Amino acid sequence: MPVFDQKKQIIYLSSSYLPLNPEHIAALPYVLSPSGNKNFFYFSKNGQRVKFQTWDELKEIYQREDIFLKNFQELKSSEKIKEISWNVFETASGKLFHAPAGRVVSLTNLFSGTETSESQLKSVKPSVSSLNKTVFEDHLGNKFPTKKAMALYYGITPVVLAKRQSRGWSLEKALTTPINPQLPTVKDHLGNTFVGKKELYKHYDVVPRIAEKLLAAGFSLEDVLTKKEGVYNTGRVQKDHLGNVFIGLKTMCEHYGITTSAYYQRLRAGWSLEETLTTPIGDHTKKGVACKDHLGNEFSSIGDMLDHYGITRTVYGYRKKLGWTLEKILTTPFKVQDEIKDHLGNEYETVHDMASKYPCKTSETYRSRIKTGMSVEKALMTPVVKRDYQKSRECFDYLGDRYETLKAMCDHYEIEPNTYKARRRRGMSVEEALTTPVEKRKRKVGKK
Repeated sequence: MPVFDQKKQIIYLSSSYLPLNPEHIAALPYVLSPSGNKNFFYFSKNGQRVKFQTWDELKEIYQREDIFLKNFQELKSSEKIKEISWNVFETASGKLFHAPAGRVVSLTNLFSGTETSESQLKSVKPSVSSLNKTVFEDHLGNKFPTKKAMALYYGITPVVLAKRQSRGWSLEKALTTPINPQLPTVKDHLGNTFVGKKELYKHYDVVPRIAEKLLAAGFSLEDVLTKKEGVYNTGRVQKDHLGNVFIGLKTMCEHYGITTSAYYQRLRAGWSLEETLTTPIGDHTKKGVACKDHLGNEFSSIGDMLDHYGITRTVYGYRKKLGWTLEKILTTPFKVQDEIKDHLGNEYETVHDMASKYPCKTSETYRSRIKTGMSVEKALMTPVVKRDYQKSRECFDYLGDRYETLKAMCDHYEIEPNTYKARRRRGMSVEEALTTPVEKRKRKVGKK
Protein backbone atom coordinates (compact mmCIF):
# COMPACT_ATOMS: atom_id res chain seq x y z
CA MET A 1 0.00 0.00 0.00
CA PRO A 2 1.53 3.40 -0.96
CA VAL A 3 2.23 5.93 1.78
CA PHE A 4 1.64 9.53 0.72
CA ASP A 5 3.46 12.53 2.16
CA GLN A 6 1.00 15.22 1.11
CA LYS A 7 3.15 18.10 2.36
CA LYS A 8 6.17 17.15 0.22
CA GLN A 9 4.09 15.48 -2.54
CA ILE A 10 6.03 12.19 -2.25
CA ILE A 11 4.55 8.73 -2.76
CA TYR A 12 6.44 5.87 -1.06
CA LEU A 13 5.79 2.65 -2.93
CA SER A 14 7.26 -0.83 -2.62
CA SER A 15 9.04 -1.97 -5.80
CA SER A 16 7.66 -5.49 -5.36
CA TYR A 17 4.25 -4.33 -6.60
CA LEU A 18 5.55 -2.70 -9.80
CA PRO A 19 4.13 -2.43 -12.35
CA LEU A 20 0.88 -1.75 -10.53
CA ASN A 21 -2.28 -3.58 -11.55
CA PRO A 22 -5.58 -1.67 -12.05
CA GLU A 23 -6.79 -2.31 -8.47
CA HIS A 24 -3.58 -0.85 -7.02
CA ILE A 25 -3.65 2.12 -9.42
CA ALA A 26 -7.14 3.04 -8.18
CA ALA A 27 -5.71 3.43 -4.63
CA LEU A 28 -3.09 6.04 -5.58
CA PRO A 29 -3.46 9.78 -4.82
CA TYR A 30 -5.46 11.97 -7.23
CA VAL A 31 -6.70 8.90 -9.12
CA LEU A 32 -10.42 8.38 -9.77
CA SER A 33 -11.98 5.17 -11.00
CA PRO A 34 -15.37 5.99 -12.59
CA SER A 35 -18.12 3.60 -11.46
CA GLY A 36 -15.57 0.93 -10.59
CA ASN A 37 -14.42 0.73 -14.21
CA LYS A 38 -10.81 -0.51 -14.28
CA ASN A 39 -10.31 -0.03 -18.04
CA PHE A 40 -9.45 3.64 -17.64
CA PHE A 41 -8.88 6.20 -14.87
CA TYR A 42 -8.86 9.93 -14.29
CA PHE A 43 -6.09 11.99 -12.73
CA SER A 44 -7.87 14.87 -10.96
CA LYS A 45 -6.06 17.76 -9.32
CA ASN A 46 -6.68 21.52 -9.01
CA GLY A 47 -9.74 21.43 -11.23
CA GLN A 48 -8.10 19.62 -14.14
CA ARG A 49 -8.93 16.06 -15.15
CA VAL A 50 -6.74 13.85 -17.37
CA LYS A 51 -7.77 10.42 -18.65
CA PHE A 52 -5.24 7.57 -18.67
CA GLN A 53 -5.15 3.77 -18.83
CA THR A 54 -1.75 2.39 -17.82
CA TRP A 55 0.76 2.75 -15.00
CA ASP A 56 3.34 4.24 -17.37
CA GLU A 57 0.92 7.00 -18.38
CA LEU A 58 0.27 7.79 -14.72
CA LYS A 59 4.01 8.06 -14.00
CA GLU A 60 4.35 10.65 -16.76
CA ILE A 61 1.44 12.63 -15.30
CA TYR A 62 3.00 12.51 -11.82
CA GLN A 63 6.28 13.78 -13.28
CA ARG A 64 4.53 16.73 -14.96
CA GLU A 65 2.72 17.62 -11.75
CA ASP A 66 5.90 17.44 -9.61
CA ILE A 67 4.70 14.43 -7.64
CA PHE A 68 7.68 12.22 -6.75
CA LEU A 69 7.77 8.42 -6.58
CA LYS A 70 10.19 6.84 -4.11
CA ASN A 71 10.90 3.36 -2.83
CA PHE A 72 9.18 2.44 0.42
CA GLN A 73 12.56 1.70 2.03
CA GLU A 74 13.47 5.40 1.71
CA LEU A 75 10.70 6.32 4.15
CA LYS A 76 12.38 7.86 7.19
CA SER A 77 10.68 7.56 10.58
CA SER A 78 11.60 7.28 14.23
CA GLU A 79 10.96 3.54 14.06
CA LYS A 80 11.70 1.17 11.20
CA ILE A 81 8.57 0.22 9.26
CA LYS A 82 8.05 -2.95 7.28
CA GLU A 83 5.24 -3.62 4.79
CA ILE A 84 3.93 -7.15 5.34
CA SER A 85 1.22 -7.07 2.66
CA TRP A 86 -0.53 -4.49 0.52
CA ASN A 87 -2.44 -2.92 3.38
CA VAL A 88 -0.67 -4.22 6.54
CA PHE A 89 2.38 -2.51 8.11
CA GLU A 90 4.58 -3.64 11.01
CA THR A 91 6.96 -1.65 13.18
CA ALA A 92 10.18 -2.89 14.72
CA SER A 93 8.38 -3.21 18.07
CA GLY A 94 5.82 -5.63 16.58
CA LYS A 95 2.91 -3.23 16.27
CA LEU A 96 0.67 -3.73 13.25
CA PHE A 97 -1.37 -1.20 11.34
CA HIS A 98 -4.20 -2.22 9.02
CA ALA A 99 -4.92 0.33 6.29
CA PRO A 100 -8.09 0.37 4.16
CA ALA A 101 -7.40 -1.66 1.04
CA GLY A 102 -8.97 0.81 -1.36
CA ARG A 103 -7.14 4.07 -0.69
CA VAL A 104 -3.64 5.44 -0.10
CA VAL A 105 -2.26 5.81 3.45
CA SER A 106 -1.43 9.30 4.65
CA LEU A 107 1.95 9.59 6.32
CA THR A 108 0.49 11.54 9.26
CA ASN A 109 -2.15 8.87 9.88
CA LEU A 110 0.08 5.84 9.45
CA PHE A 111 -0.12 4.80 13.12
CA SER A 112 -3.40 6.42 14.09
CA GLY A 113 -5.43 3.29 13.32
CA THR A 114 -6.14 0.18 15.34
CA GLU A 115 -3.01 -1.62 16.55
CA THR A 116 -2.86 -5.38 17.03
CA SER A 117 -0.12 -7.83 17.84
CA GLU A 118 1.36 -10.23 15.33
CA SER A 119 -0.14 -13.21 17.16
CA GLN A 120 -3.60 -11.65 16.96
CA LEU A 121 -3.16 -11.12 13.22
CA LYS A 122 -2.42 -14.83 12.65
CA SER A 123 -5.44 -15.96 14.69
CA VAL A 124 -7.96 -13.94 12.73
CA LYS A 125 -9.31 -15.17 9.42
CA PRO A 126 -8.53 -12.79 6.55
CA SER A 127 -12.15 -11.68 5.92
CA VAL A 128 -13.65 -8.25 5.44
CA SER A 129 -15.69 -8.48 8.64
CA SER A 130 -12.54 -9.23 10.66
CA LEU A 131 -11.04 -5.89 9.65
CA ASN A 132 -14.22 -3.94 10.48
CA LYS A 133 -15.52 -4.32 14.01
CA THR A 134 -18.78 -2.47 13.28
CA VAL A 135 -21.44 -4.66 11.69
CA PHE A 136 -24.51 -3.08 10.03
CA GLU A 137 -27.89 -4.78 10.04
CA ASP A 138 -30.86 -4.08 7.77
CA HIS A 139 -34.54 -4.19 8.79
CA LEU A 140 -34.62 -7.95 8.17
CA GLY A 141 -31.61 -8.69 10.38
CA ASN A 142 -29.16 -9.33 7.54
CA LYS A 143 -25.61 -8.31 8.48
CA PHE A 144 -23.25 -6.31 6.28
CA PRO A 145 -19.61 -5.34 6.91
CA THR A 146 -20.18 -1.74 5.82
CA LYS A 147 -23.07 0.61 5.27
CA LYS A 148 -21.99 0.95 1.63
CA ALA A 149 -22.33 -2.82 1.12
CA MET A 150 -25.81 -2.72 2.61
CA ALA A 151 -26.86 0.19 0.37
CA LEU A 152 -25.51 -1.43 -2.79
CA TYR A 153 -27.23 -4.70 -1.89
CA TYR A 154 -30.59 -2.88 -2.09
CA GLY A 155 -29.70 -1.08 -5.32
CA ILE A 156 -29.13 2.42 -3.91
CA THR A 157 -26.01 4.48 -3.29
CA PRO A 158 -24.57 5.21 0.16
CA VAL A 159 -25.18 8.94 -0.36
CA VAL A 160 -28.89 8.34 -1.01
CA LEU A 161 -29.12 6.14 2.08
CA ALA A 162 -27.47 8.80 4.26
CA LYS A 163 -29.73 11.58 2.93
CA ARG A 164 -32.87 9.52 3.48
CA GLN A 165 -31.93 8.69 7.04
CA SER A 166 -31.12 12.37 7.73
CA ARG A 167 -34.69 13.21 6.64
CA GLY A 168 -36.08 10.85 9.25
CA TRP A 169 -36.89 7.90 7.00
CA SER A 170 -37.08 4.49 8.61
CA LEU A 171 -34.34 2.04 7.68
CA GLU A 172 -36.78 -0.16 5.78
CA LYS A 173 -38.16 2.76 3.74
CA ALA A 174 -34.67 4.13 3.07
CA LEU A 175 -33.42 0.79 1.76
CA THR A 176 -36.45 -0.48 -0.17
CA THR A 177 -37.57 2.74 -1.92
CA PRO A 178 -36.06 2.74 -5.44
CA ILE A 179 -34.07 5.78 -6.52
CA ASN A 180 -36.25 6.14 -9.59
CA PRO A 181 -39.83 5.14 -8.68
CA GLN A 182 -41.59 2.78 -11.06
CA LEU A 183 -43.19 4.63 -13.96
CA PRO A 184 -46.96 4.18 -14.38
CA THR A 185 -47.96 1.46 -16.79
CA VAL A 186 -49.75 2.43 -19.99
CA LYS A 187 -51.61 0.36 -22.55
CA ASP A 188 -51.79 0.60 -26.32
CA HIS A 189 -54.94 0.19 -28.44
CA LEU A 190 -54.48 -3.60 -28.38
CA GLY A 191 -54.27 -3.83 -24.59
CA ASN A 192 -50.53 -4.47 -24.41
CA THR A 193 -48.93 -3.03 -21.27
CA PHE A 194 -45.80 -0.84 -21.30
CA VAL A 195 -43.81 0.78 -18.49
CA GLY A 196 -44.17 4.48 -19.24
CA LYS A 197 -45.10 6.31 -22.43
CA LYS A 198 -41.49 6.42 -23.57
CA GLU A 199 -41.37 2.63 -23.90
CA LEU A 200 -44.75 2.65 -25.66
CA TYR A 201 -43.66 5.20 -28.29
CA LYS A 202 -40.31 3.44 -28.74
CA HIS A 203 -42.09 0.14 -29.44
CA TYR A 204 -44.17 1.71 -32.22
CA ASP A 205 -41.27 3.85 -33.48
CA VAL A 206 -43.07 7.19 -33.13
CA VAL A 207 -41.66 10.48 -31.91
CA PRO A 208 -43.03 11.19 -28.40
CA ARG A 209 -43.33 14.96 -28.93
CA ILE A 210 -45.30 14.59 -32.17
CA ALA A 211 -47.43 11.79 -30.73
CA GLU A 212 -48.42 13.92 -27.72
CA LYS A 213 -49.39 16.83 -29.99
CA LEU A 214 -51.55 14.59 -32.18
CA LEU A 215 -53.28 13.07 -29.15
CA ALA A 216 -53.93 16.55 -27.75
CA ALA A 217 -55.38 17.55 -31.14
CA GLY A 218 -57.99 14.80 -30.83
CA PHE A 219 -56.55 11.89 -32.82
CA SER A 220 -57.11 8.41 -31.39
CA LEU A 221 -54.27 6.43 -29.85
CA GLU A 222 -54.62 3.76 -32.53
CA ASP A 223 -54.26 6.27 -35.37
CA VAL A 224 -51.19 7.80 -33.75
CA LEU A 225 -49.43 4.52 -32.97
CA THR A 226 -50.24 2.79 -36.27
CA LYS A 227 -49.39 5.95 -38.26
CA LYS A 228 -52.72 6.11 -40.05
CA GLU A 229 -52.53 7.52 -43.56
CA GLY A 230 -52.77 11.29 -43.44
CA VAL A 231 -52.34 11.69 -39.67
CA TYR A 232 -48.61 12.32 -39.90
CA ASN A 233 -48.90 14.46 -43.04
CA THR A 234 -47.43 17.48 -41.27
CA GLY A 235 -44.00 17.55 -42.90
CA ARG A 236 -42.91 19.45 -45.99
CA VAL A 237 -43.44 16.65 -48.55
CA GLN A 238 -47.07 15.42 -48.63
CA LYS A 239 -48.79 12.64 -50.55
CA ASP A 240 -52.50 12.35 -51.36
CA HIS A 241 -54.53 9.13 -51.71
CA LEU A 242 -53.41 8.82 -55.35
CA GLY A 243 -49.72 9.09 -54.51
CA ASN A 244 -49.31 12.60 -55.89
CA VAL A 245 -46.55 14.56 -54.17
CA PHE A 246 -47.08 18.11 -52.89
CA ILE A 247 -44.65 20.52 -51.27
CA GLY A 248 -46.39 21.35 -48.01
CA LEU A 249 -49.78 20.40 -46.55
CA LYS A 250 -51.27 23.78 -47.45
CA THR A 251 -50.41 23.24 -51.13
CA MET A 252 -52.17 19.87 -51.16
CA CYS A 253 -55.27 21.26 -49.44
CA GLU A 254 -55.45 24.20 -51.86
CA HIS A 255 -55.22 21.76 -54.76
CA TYR A 256 -58.35 19.98 -53.51
CA GLY A 257 -60.12 23.21 -52.50
CA ILE A 258 -60.20 22.63 -48.73
CA THR A 259 -58.54 24.30 -45.75
CA THR A 260 -55.95 22.77 -43.46
CA SER A 261 -58.34 23.12 -40.49
CA ALA A 262 -61.01 21.15 -42.39
CA TYR A 263 -58.33 18.57 -43.27
CA TYR A 264 -57.54 17.90 -39.61
CA GLN A 265 -61.17 18.08 -38.45
CA ARG A 266 -62.21 15.47 -40.97
CA LEU A 267 -59.36 13.12 -40.07
CA ARG A 268 -60.26 13.42 -36.37
CA ALA A 269 -63.87 12.59 -37.27
CA GLY A 270 -62.71 9.30 -38.81
CA TRP A 271 -62.74 10.23 -42.50
CA SER A 272 -60.36 8.47 -44.88
CA LEU A 273 -57.72 10.52 -46.66
CA GLU A 274 -59.64 10.29 -49.95
CA GLU A 275 -62.91 11.47 -48.39
CA THR A 276 -61.05 14.23 -46.55
CA LEU A 277 -59.50 15.64 -49.71
CA THR A 278 -62.29 15.09 -52.26
CA THR A 279 -65.35 16.20 -50.25
CA PRO A 280 -66.01 19.91 -50.96
CA ILE A 281 -66.27 22.38 -48.10
CA GLY A 282 -69.88 22.72 -46.96
CA ASP A 283 -70.98 19.33 -48.31
CA HIS A 284 -72.18 17.54 -45.20
CA THR A 285 -74.19 14.87 -46.99
CA LYS A 286 -71.37 12.55 -47.99
CA LYS A 287 -69.82 12.08 -44.61
CA GLY A 288 -70.51 13.21 -41.07
CA VAL A 289 -71.03 12.21 -37.49
CA ALA A 290 -74.42 10.63 -36.82
CA CYS A 291 -76.66 12.62 -34.46
CA LYS A 292 -80.20 12.78 -33.06
CA ASP A 293 -82.67 15.62 -32.66
CA HIS A 294 -84.76 16.33 -29.54
CA LEU A 295 -87.39 13.81 -30.69
CA GLY A 296 -84.88 10.98 -31.11
CA ASN A 297 -84.86 11.04 -34.92
CA GLU A 298 -81.50 9.95 -36.31
CA PHE A 299 -79.58 11.87 -38.96
CA SER A 300 -76.36 10.98 -40.74
CA SER A 301 -74.87 14.38 -39.92
CA ILE A 302 -75.66 17.70 -38.25
CA GLY A 303 -76.01 19.24 -41.72
CA ASP A 304 -78.81 16.82 -42.61
CA MET A 305 -80.60 17.61 -39.33
CA LEU A 306 -80.35 21.36 -39.91
CA ASP A 307 -81.61 20.99 -43.49
CA HIS A 308 -84.56 19.01 -42.17
CA TYR A 309 -85.55 21.84 -39.80
CA GLY A 310 -84.72 24.59 -42.28
CA ILE A 311 -82.07 26.49 -40.35
CA THR A 312 -78.51 27.36 -41.26
CA ARG A 313 -75.28 26.39 -39.54
CA THR A 314 -74.66 30.03 -38.64
CA VAL A 315 -77.96 30.27 -36.80
CA TYR A 316 -77.36 26.88 -35.17
CA GLY A 317 -73.92 27.92 -33.88
CA TYR A 318 -75.17 31.32 -32.67
CA ARG A 319 -78.10 29.82 -30.77
CA LYS A 320 -75.87 27.13 -29.28
CA LYS A 321 -73.52 29.82 -27.92
CA LEU A 322 -76.52 31.49 -26.29
CA GLY A 323 -77.14 28.27 -24.33
CA TRP A 324 -80.39 27.31 -26.02
CA THR A 325 -81.66 23.76 -25.76
CA LEU A 326 -81.54 21.58 -28.87
CA GLU A 327 -85.35 21.71 -29.18
CA LYS A 328 -85.40 25.51 -29.03
CA ILE A 329 -82.53 25.75 -31.51
CA LEU A 330 -84.27 23.56 -34.07
CA THR A 331 -87.90 24.65 -33.69
CA THR A 332 -87.58 28.42 -33.26
CA PRO A 333 -88.13 30.01 -36.69
CA PHE A 334 -85.80 32.82 -37.66
CA LYS A 335 -86.90 36.00 -39.31
CA VAL A 336 -86.49 36.24 -43.06
CA GLN A 337 -84.81 39.47 -44.05
CA ASP A 338 -87.32 42.09 -45.20
CA GLU A 339 -87.11 43.58 -48.63
CA ILE A 340 -84.58 46.40 -48.74
CA LYS A 341 -86.18 49.51 -50.23
CA ASP A 342 -85.28 53.17 -50.16
CA HIS A 343 -87.74 56.07 -49.65
CA LEU A 344 -88.48 56.07 -53.39
CA GLY A 345 -89.45 52.38 -53.48
CA ASN A 346 -86.33 51.13 -55.25
CA GLU A 347 -85.29 47.62 -54.18
CA TYR A 348 -81.73 46.51 -53.42
CA GLU A 349 -80.13 43.19 -52.60
CA THR A 350 -78.21 44.50 -49.59
CA VAL A 351 -78.17 47.58 -47.36
CA HIS A 352 -74.64 48.26 -48.51
CA ASP A 353 -75.75 48.52 -52.15
CA MET A 354 -78.51 50.94 -51.18
CA ALA A 355 -76.35 53.11 -48.91
CA SER A 356 -73.59 53.40 -51.49
CA LYS A 357 -76.03 55.10 -53.88
CA TYR A 358 -76.82 57.89 -51.43
CA PRO A 359 -74.84 60.55 -49.48
CA CYS A 360 -74.71 58.40 -46.31
CA LYS A 361 -72.22 56.19 -48.22
CA THR A 362 -71.97 53.20 -45.83
CA SER A 363 -74.36 50.68 -44.35
CA GLU A 364 -72.93 51.31 -40.86
CA THR A 365 -73.88 54.98 -41.06
CA TYR A 366 -77.35 54.12 -42.35
CA ARG A 367 -78.05 51.57 -39.60
CA SER A 368 -76.79 53.86 -36.82
CA ARG A 369 -79.05 56.67 -38.07
CA ILE A 370 -82.07 54.37 -38.26
CA LYS A 371 -81.43 53.28 -34.66
CA THR A 372 -81.55 56.93 -33.50
CA GLY A 373 -85.03 57.30 -35.03
CA MET A 374 -84.23 59.01 -38.32
CA SER A 375 -86.46 58.29 -41.30
CA VAL A 376 -85.18 56.24 -44.22
CA GLU A 377 -85.06 59.33 -46.44
CA LYS A 378 -83.17 61.46 -43.92
CA ALA A 379 -80.80 58.59 -43.06
CA LEU A 380 -79.94 58.14 -46.73
CA MET A 381 -79.90 61.79 -47.89
CA THR A 382 -78.01 63.40 -45.00
CA PRO A 383 -74.39 63.65 -46.10
CA VAL A 384 -71.58 62.49 -43.88
CA VAL A 385 -69.93 65.58 -42.42
CA LYS A 386 -66.19 65.38 -42.19
CA ARG A 387 -65.12 66.01 -38.64
CA ASP A 388 -63.01 69.10 -38.12
CA TYR A 389 -60.57 67.90 -35.50
CA GLN A 390 -59.36 71.44 -34.88
CA LYS A 391 -62.88 72.63 -34.07
CA SER A 392 -63.52 69.54 -31.99
CA ARG A 393 -60.76 70.65 -29.66
CA GLU A 394 -62.41 74.02 -29.10
CA CYS A 395 -64.12 74.63 -25.77
CA PHE A 396 -66.11 77.40 -24.11
CA ASP A 397 -66.15 78.58 -20.52
CA TYR A 398 -69.23 79.52 -18.50
CA LEU A 399 -69.12 83.09 -19.94
CA GLY A 400 -69.21 81.85 -23.51
CA ASP A 401 -65.62 82.75 -24.30
CA ARG A 402 -64.00 80.43 -26.85
CA TYR A 403 -60.62 78.76 -26.42
CA GLU A 404 -58.69 76.74 -28.96
CA THR A 405 -57.97 73.94 -26.52
CA LEU A 406 -58.92 72.80 -23.06
CA LYS A 407 -55.40 73.48 -21.87
CA ALA A 408 -55.63 77.09 -23.06
CA MET A 409 -58.84 77.59 -21.07
CA CYS A 410 -57.39 75.96 -17.94
CA ASP A 411 -54.23 78.09 -18.22
CA HIS A 412 -56.43 81.20 -18.33
CA TYR A 413 -58.12 80.17 -15.07
CA GLU A 414 -54.82 78.95 -13.59
CA ILE A 415 -55.83 75.33 -12.96
CA GLU A 416 -54.58 72.04 -14.33
CA PRO A 417 -56.58 70.27 -17.09
CA ASN A 418 -56.66 67.09 -14.98
CA THR A 419 -58.12 69.06 -12.07
CA TYR A 420 -60.83 70.46 -14.34
CA LYS A 421 -61.68 67.01 -15.69
CA ALA A 422 -61.79 65.48 -12.21
CA ARG A 423 -64.14 68.22 -10.98
CA ARG A 424 -66.46 67.73 -13.94
CA ARG A 425 -66.57 63.99 -13.27
CA ARG A 426 -67.58 64.71 -9.69
CA GLY A 427 -70.59 66.72 -10.99
CA MET A 428 -69.35 70.27 -10.64
CA SER A 429 -70.57 72.86 -13.17
CA VAL A 430 -68.20 74.49 -15.65
CA GLU A 431 -68.15 77.67 -13.57
CA GLU A 432 -67.40 75.83 -10.32
CA ALA A 433 -64.75 73.69 -11.98
CA LEU A 434 -62.95 76.75 -13.36
CA THR A 435 -63.32 79.23 -10.52
CA THR A 436 -62.94 77.09 -7.38
CA PRO A 437 -59.45 77.75 -5.99
CA VAL A 438 -57.07 74.84 -5.74
CA GLU A 439 -56.21 74.03 -2.15
CA LYS A 440 -52.53 73.58 -1.65
CA ARG A 441 -51.71 70.60 0.54
CA LYS A 442 -49.24 71.19 3.32
CA ARG A 443 -46.46 68.64 3.44
CA LYS A 444 -45.88 67.07 6.83
CA VAL A 445 -42.30 67.36 8.00
CA GLY A 446 -41.21 64.61 10.35
CA LYS A 447 -39.32 65.43 13.52
CA LYS A 448 -35.66 64.68 13.38
